[in-house]
Amino acid sequence: MKKIYLLFAILLLIPLNAKAYEIKLECDKTTAAPKSEVNCSVVGYDTHVSAVGGTVSVQNGTVKKVTKNQCNFGTVNETEFDCIHDITPTKMNAVTYTIEVGETGTTTFGLTNPKLVGYEYRDDDSDTITVEPARITISSTSPVNPDPTPVNPTPTDPEPTPSNPTEPEKQEQTTPAKQVTPTEQKSTEKENIKNPDTGAFLNTTLVLIALGCASYIAYRVVKKQKFFRL
Repeated sequence: MKKIYLLFAILLLIPLNAKAYEIKLECDKTTAAPKSEVNCSVVGYDTHVSAVGGTVSVQNGTVKKVTKNQCNFGTVNETEFDCIHDITPTKMNAVTYTIEVGETGTTTFGLTNPKLVGYEYRDDDSDTITVEPARITISSTSPVNPDPTPVNPTPTDPEPTPSNPTEPEKQEQTTPAKQVTPTEQKSTEKENIKNPDTGAFLNTTLVLIALGCASYIAYRVVKKQKFFRL
């Protein structure tokens, strides 16, 4: 029984690793605009790390730049790197890739042939290390310079309409008087004589008959002759 307690005490004295023996691909963005840039790093984790390596693969994207972080020794190119460093506690951020993502879909950043030298120079076969790829979702965004929306010009105030509009006065159409020649005027005066009492115009023939009768009566009176013979 005492041996069991002693074993537990020894286990408690052994420091636990902050991270498991692994390599992670860490990107500063999980969602990005089309054709924008994302920084993805290759990080090795263990109690102590002294080397990280592998071959990078990028799908639906382009490597624009490679930056050495804690990789003081070894080789680094666009897709393959082998970083060796003095013992680094907890983790080693080996290299960072600046990637231009695609226009649509998802950009994938992966690592093949991983290599990790960890605690007490532990160097396992790459088949025992599984590295999860990093995926960046490309969001759909509006155009950078969309067509400007036409602005309606400020409408001008219409001319005030009178409260009680009146129609333009209609000009009386007058028929021009017919010009009468002097001959026609005299003929008309002879045909029509104005009666001062009624204002009516009598026919010239009736006037002549009336004058004739009056003259005949006056003549008979003067001659003292009878009007009719018996």
